Amino acid sequence: KTYLEWLQRQGHHIYKTQSSYWYDAGPRVVQAFPHHKLIKPTQQELNSFLFKNGLIALRYSSPINSQTGMASYHVVLHEPYTLDKLHHQARGGVKKGLANFQVEQIPFERLAEEGWALQQDTLDRQGRLKSMDQDEWRKICLAACNLPGFEAWSAISCGELAAAQIIARVGNTACVPYAVSHRKYLCNHVNNVLFFTV
Repeated sequence: KTYLEWLQRQGHHIYKTQSSYWYDAGPRVVQAFPHHKLIKPTQQELNSFLFKNGLIALRYSSPINSQTGMASYHVVLHEPYTLDKLHHQARGGVKKGLANFQVEQIPFERLAEEGWALQQDTLDRQGRLKSMDQDEWRKICLAACNLPGFEAWSAISCGELAAAQIIARVGNTACVPYAVSHRKYLCNHVNNVLFFTV
C-alpha cells in the first residue's frame, strides 16, 4: 500500500488486473509492482489489458522459465553480508570506496535538490537525458517524504553527494527504484560502496 501511495503522490495512473497492480511507466507503457513480485498473467489477461487501455508494452517480473520476455535478475542476500563474502575484485572496490566516501541516510528534500545533478549525469551516461526533467525528479523524491519504508541514502565526498539511492521496503524485500551517481566518482567505486553499505 505504501508503494502504491508513493506512485499516486507522483501522479501515476494505477491499474489493477487479475495478476497485479500496474502503473504508467511511460507513454503507453505500464510496469507491474511491486517490481520483485513474480507473476504469470494469462495471455487473455495481457491481451485484454493491452487493448482496453491502448498500451504497447507491459513490463513485469516473471519466473525464469517463462517462455516469453527477457531475462533479468533479482538479488538475494543471505546474512551476514560481509566483505569476506564478496569476490576479491568486488571486495577491493568496496574497500577503496570506503576510504573515499561516507555513506549515510539523507532527507528526501536534500535528494530532491542536490540529487538532480546525479540523476542528470546517470541519464546522460545511459543516453536517456530527455526521459526526465528536474521537476519530475523533485516530484519522485518529495513523494517519498514521511512514507514508512522509504529511505534515501547517499555516498558523500567532501560534503557533496557522489551517488544516491531511493530504497523502498516492501515486506522483507528492499526495492531500489532509483540508483544514481556522478561519473567523476565512478573510478573510486562509489556505487560499490553505496550498495554494499546500504
